[in-house]
Formats: sequence, structure tokens, C-alpha cells
Amino acid sequence: MKLHFNQLFKTQNGTVIPKVRLRINNQTQKPGSNLSSSTILAGIHLDFCIGKYFEVEELSGVFCIKGVYEDTLLDKTAS
Repeated sequence: MKLHFNQLFKTQNGTVIPKVRLRINNQTQKPGSNLSSSTILAGIHLDFCIGKYFEVEELSGVFCIKGVYEDTLLDKTAS
């Protein structure tokens, strides 16, 4: 499914905070954990992802990020 950054994260004072339980490759982030906006998770630089759409698969309440949409194309470097 296609979800916007704001559905998965919020930003506050230079940090990115997951709103839901996320998995990017084998890394799981819990809701409320603080990440720097310059954090790179499994090849995804969060600064680049702010305001973007993600291709996401939900598995047992965990949102697995498969890729990031750049304009209308899907960059699958996260999978």
C-alpha cells in the first residue's frame, strides 16, 4: 500500500518519530522512538523521505517499508 511520510512519522525539533511500528529490512523501530532526521535506515536517508510516499506492507501490525516514491516512480532500494 502507498502511505505518506506523515502517516508513518512525525517530526519534532530535528528528530523523526515513528507513529507506528516500522520495519525497514531487518531494523524495527517502535512508535515514539527518536531518530535524527539525518538517520539512514537500510539505505533510506530520512531527510530525503520527509514529505514523500512509501510503498508499505503491513504484517501483523508492523509496517514494512519496501521503497520510497520519487515523483511517480518507486525507488526500491529499501527492499
